[in-house]
Amino acid sequence: MKHTPPALQVVLSAALLIGAVATTDCARPSPAASEQRPNAANRKQIESPLPAPTGHVNDYAHALDDGMRAQLEQALVELRQRSQIEFAIAIVNTTGGQPIFDYSLAVARGWGVGGGERGDGIVLLIAVDDHQWRVQISRSLERDLPNEVVKQAGETMKAPFSEGHYGEGVRRCVESIIKTLAARRGFAPITIPAPLLHD
Repeated sequence: MKHTPPALQVVLSAALLIGAVATTDCARPSPAASEQRPNAANRKQIESPLPAPTGHVNDYAHALDDGMRAQLEQALVELRQRSQIEFAIAIVNTTGGQPIFDYSLAVARGWGVGGGERGDGIVLLIAVDDHQWRVQISRSLERDLPNEVVKQAGETMKAPFSEGHYGEGVRRCVESIIKTLAARRGFAPITIPAPLLHD
């Protein structure tokens, strides 16, 4: 049975893993003074609303088939090896009424994405039933991934998602972000094979 959800609501800003003010447009949020540099003790207190990740791709909504999940996982492992950038994907059915900004930020902090030496981290969170998505990036990636670039990457998901092709939508978004990072950080780009789409 073909599932055709309404177009995803874009809730986007290049938010910071260490804190940002929520916004509903594509303008860069201004970190609140109390959130700009939380100490390590505060960061450790933040718990993710999701279980500990089992890899780079965590699909709690069962939106991806096994083949696409494996291809995405391989691509994100390669990304980390080539660039030290940690990219995590979380797909859920719903945030349970919690604003996706807050939910995705809690996931990013709770999972410690980008907690390595350079601190380069990205979280793509998709709430399927809520028709929303959010990208959280670390401060160190702001220059390489400005809001406009992240928005364009997110827009590539809309058409496939409207046809229920979640794997293809996620693939397009991830590949677009990696392509930009490869050009700006000087490493070889990573291609993720497109799936065979069936209605």
